[in-house]
Amino acid sequence: MDRTPRRQKRIILATIGAALAVPLIAVPASASLDGGGFFIHAQNIEESKFKATAGLKGTNPGGGGGSGGGTTPGDGTGGGGTTPGGGTGGDGAVPGSPEDSSKVLASYQRGPVDFKITQAMIDFSKANEALVAEGKAPRTSPDGWQSIAYFDGAAMRTGFPDDGSKPLVTVLAKSMATPVLSFGLTDAIQAQVVDDPSYFSYIDLRSPESGKLLGYSYSPSYDPINEPDRYFYGETRWISEEGDLRAITVARQSDGRTTVDRLGGPLLNEPVSSDTKPYRLSLNKEGSGFIFELNLKTPRYGANNIYLNMPGDGSGQFMYRNYTGMTSDGQMGLGSFESTGQGPTRLMWDSEGRFVQLSDENGFSLYNGVFTASDWNELTGKSWDGSYLKASDFDLKPPFTPVAP
Repeated sequence: MDRTPRRQKRIILATIGAALAVPLIAVPASASLDGGGFFIHAQNIEESKFKATAGLKGTNPGGGGGSGGGTTPGDGTGGGGTTPGGGTGGDGAVPGSPEDSSKVLASYQRGPVDFKITQAMIDFSKANEALVAEGKAPRTSPDGWQSIAYFDGAAMRTGFPDDGSKPLVTVLAKSMATPVLSFGLTDAIQAQVVDDPSYFSYIDLRSPESGKLLGYSYSPSYDPINEPDRYFYGETRWISEEGDLRAITVARQSDGRTTVDRLGGPLLNEPVSSDTKPYRLSLNKEGSGFIFELNLKTPRYGANNIYLNMPGDGSGQFMYRNYTGMTSDGQMGLGSFESTGQGPTRLMWDSEGRFVQLSDENGFSLYNGVFTASDWNELTGKSWDGSYLKASDFDLKPPFTPVAP
């Protein structure tokens, strides 16, 4: 009996398990969300340090002696618009573009994803291999990739299976180097798909245009016997907001919670700044409560980061904090509470809206009781008017609805 497919699955699932520590879109631990994975950095949404997203476009490099009558690959003449290595990609279309009408060798579909590997794409990758073998520089497609690679059950390989099988993992790599198997966004990946019954992840950086699909992830229950209805799915799109093109992920949990992540930076793992839109938001089922974190473009009272947690019973917690940038290991640097002038840096209130804890940046705190602004001012000598930023000051509406798997 041929046990190769089963062996492949064991290997890839083991790798996925490890890769959950290498997220594209991560959800904070404070959100207490169910487990799952998401694009680009296949995420573990129970750990805020694990984060994980990403398009399609291009023109046609010339060369190749295919049906377009092109010239020799690498000679720089363009070959009348054909793709290197033969095959026009559909009347001169870019390999992998919607206009590429060449033979489809593999198709990956889930939710909004329709990702195809065509003969023209394979021809382009093989032509680049030939160029490298001749000591010449490979060409980069107009949408940013040079070669195709796949997971063969044991390791990543440059090229594509000749037996017609569809790999569990296929990558459009930015160079001719064989990429390392990874479930997070790396600087080697232009597009990647992982297609397994127990996990689906898609990343595509080829078209950073507002409204374009950037990534998608789906994870069914890890325990189908005891928790058959547990799942996670999320969709990432490029969205223009406040003059910036952002990678925004909206994800759904099986318990009804919705999360929103707004990311930027080279690997789409850095929180964006805004005065109204959180970079991380978790909405309870039917909007009964939420948690959000936001980096302020305009600091308030010396603080550039705020945290608000309202579980839905009327109680809540608010903090002014200091964001110090991304650390070397990809974590968010959050410093100590910042001075807010006259008011506290941390506030907690009960279900009746009464303050039950007030603290400042120096460690002074009122707790184990019910307090007012007057109590704070009397004990600190300050002049706080009792005001602080409220949920109504921010935009907590998800920018789109993710497509179900």
